[in-house]
Amino acid sequence: MYCRFCGSGLEDDARFCASCGRAVGDPAGPPLAVVARAAEVPESWGRVAAALRLYSSVIVAQLAVTVAFALLAMALKRDGSAVIGVTVVNEVASLGLAVVGLVAQVRYRGALSERTGARATATAVVVLSAVSLGVAALVLLLGVLAIGASAGRVRDLMAFVGILTALAGCLGIAGFYTFTASLMGLARYLRREDVRKRGALAMGTFGGMLGLGLVTLLMLAARFAPGALLFGLGAAGVGIWTLVVYL
Repeated sequence: MYCRFCGSGLEDDARFCASCGRAVGDPAGPPLAVVARAAEVPESWGRVAAALRLYSSVIVAQLAVTVAFALLAMALKRDGSAVIGVTVVNEVASLGLAVVGLVAQVRYRGALSERTGARATATAVVVLSAVSLGVAALVLLLGVLAIGASAGRVRDLMAFVGILTALAGCLGIAGFYTFTASLMGLARYLRREDVRKRGALAMGTFGGMLGLGLVTLLMLAARFAPGALLFGLGAAGVGIWTLVVYL
């Protein structure tokens, strides 16, 4: 017989696990709660779970902010100065969320030990987020420079902003998948197959969210606001559902 929380061997008549101290008959609970209590140093794993929840919340907030500001920018397409202003405000919000996300990832990495096998991927997540933060800061700078610039200069700057925004999005996607891989490695260390499977399912459903997000961007490019709003809300719904159900 094995402990459902940490996978340690148990005596047939054991009431408590000698490794993690949990009662044998206790319910497992959601994955993050399991991570928070299923280790040799409970305080450390509590910090892991708190950091994971914070990072998950940042992902949903970033998605919502991106869709909202994209729709607002499209609605103001005839007013160039207003679009630039919206872009700057959007980047300020995105930059703030990126800083919070980076703090969460640094805390997550700091709470892990080398023996979990998840620290290397956690380090990669921190690096990707730091690069993404730098790109977001550059986009904000370009947006500020576009204020008061000539029409031709604005077009050039905004085209570059679009490229950098796409790059930041790719870095964010890579960061999420690396983060999920780290969580799955953590689950393997804890011998929690159910947590590992949930991580795999989260990666799949998040892929569906990315597909909806791509369609949203195509709708925005085609200036079809109702379709963009519909698919944008769908992408946000799938993202929230993924985080609540699987993470």
